[in-house]
Amino acid sequence: MKRQKNNNNDGDYRCVEAMYRRGCTVDDIVNSTGISKMDVLDITQKIFALDMKKRALN
Repeated sequence: MKRQKNNNNDGDYRCVEAMYRRGCTVDDIVNSTGISKMDVLDITQKIFALDMKKRALN
């Protein structure tokens, strides 16, 4: 059974996360994905917060 996406937000999040973890700048991510800068900043802030929580638990 195929997993269905609700919308493209999941794909956008995964793309931004992959580029962020590779070390791309926010401007590079915005230029290559076409997502607004505020959305990219929001996603990277969430990734950073999740990483900090993960480190606190270890």
